[in-house]
Parts: sequence; structure tokens; C-alpha cells
Amino acid sequence: MEAGAIILIPMEERWYRQKDEEAGNRQFVLVDPDGYLLRFFTNLGRRPTSASVTSIR
Repeated sequence: MEAGAIILIPMEERWYRQKDEEAGNRQFVLVDPDGYLLRFFTNLGRRPTSASVTSIR
């Protein structure tokens, strides 16, 4: 890249389990020329886990 940053993790959606819910992020990670990792993300909200959805039925 022109600025010297390297894309370490390309754009992705990640969901993290927190008890009976999942919290989502859309994110990507760069390595800057000095070696620092920079994570950029936006919140996708929360959703029930698949286990809690099936237990409701």
C-alpha cells in the first residue's frame, strides 16, 4: 500500500458469544509501518445464540 500499511485481516463479520446472546462486529485489521496493529470495527448489534433460539420453540 502507498502509506506502508498492510492488511492483516480483511473485512469480516465476527460474532462473539456473551451468555445467551451474541455481539457482532464488522471489522478489519491493519499493521502500520511501525508494527502497530490497528483494528477498525463497527457494531452490528446483538442477537440470540442459536441454542437459545431452539430452546424457545
